[in-house]
Amino acid sequence: KMGVSSEAGVDHYFFNKARADGKPTAGLETVQAQLDFLGSMSDGIENRFVAKGLKDLDRFQQLLDQLISVWRKGDEAKLYQFFLRDMKNDFPKLHRRLVDDRNAAWLPQIKQMIASPQTEFVLVGVAHLVGPQGIVSLLKKQGFKVNKLAD
Repeated sequence: KMGVSSEAGVDHYFFNKARADGKPTAGLETVQAQLDFLGSMSDGIENRFVAKGLKDLDRFQQLLDQLISVWRKGDEAKLYQFFLRDMKNDFPKLHRRLVDDRNAAWLPQIKQMIASPQTEFVLVGVAHLVGPQGIVSLLKKQGFKVNKLAD
């Protein structure tokens, strides 16, 4: 009803663009790893997780509009607050599995891409970029210079 679909996502856009341009694509995780992750991500917290989602359902359009605005501005502090702060406080195990563990697993692959002579484009969800365990912070901690691109 609100016009949100997977076909409208940034990842879908760039995947189709790469395919149309004949460029190779690859994932940071296998399909099986994704399925395993999704199957175990809410172990023991299902009721609390669904209750939280239902509580915010009546404000979904407002939250979506805020999210898009903050994302377009590239405000890292607000993105962290919007995406991760509550999850980290309310569901710390889920946060660790959903964000921190995956970021740590992806980091060696991203570093390999940086070291290669080819130019690669790495696309991850914005929640993986911000915060103290975000990809940007992890790369900076390892001595990489990371710059945000302007519009």
